Amino acid sequence: MDSKIRLSDRIELYRIDDKEWNLEVKTNHSPTFLQKLLCKLKLYNYADDALTNQAVYELATHFASTYTYVDVGTDGTDGGNYEFASLKVPTTIGRTNAVITYENTYSTNLLYPDTVVYTAVMTSDDDYILQESGLFEFASGGIMGARQTFYDWNVTAGEEFAFVWKVVFGRD
Repeated sequence: MDSKIRLSDRIELYRIDDKEWNLEVKTNHSPTFLQKLLCKLKLYNYADDALTNQAVYELATHFASTYTYVDVGTDGTDGGNYEFASLKVPTTIGRTNAVITYENTYSTNLLYPDTVVYTAVMTSDDDYILQESGLFEFASGGIMGARQTFYDWNVTAGEEFAFVWKVVFGRD
């Protein structure tokens, strides 16, 4: 299931002539090539949005610095009977400290990545039918920042497997 988070701010600039408001500039988060060209030629004007880019980047880096561990479990049912500190039925594999990197999913400015990529390699200590995974603050205890459920993924004792989990901080 996709969860949606949106962050957006917009600006409009008006010229007031004889009490009539005339829109001249507004925020354009995704200008076309033609709009960019016309802007450079000073035939079209739009506002870019460095502040929201920075805010999205700060949300992503805060999330990444808060939730650094991945865990897996065997109960993928939805519902409210799991706690925010644990998966419904965690395995005995234990939480693994993820390698965290960043990508640009929506942002085209490389200075402001909007996607946190968690990569965690785990080794199964038993045979499991995995159905859930979570991102956590600490190696034990703490808060779960995200949970994903999936349908029956079998792993056997001694098997090495990996998670690549991408958390995208989008904007309108």
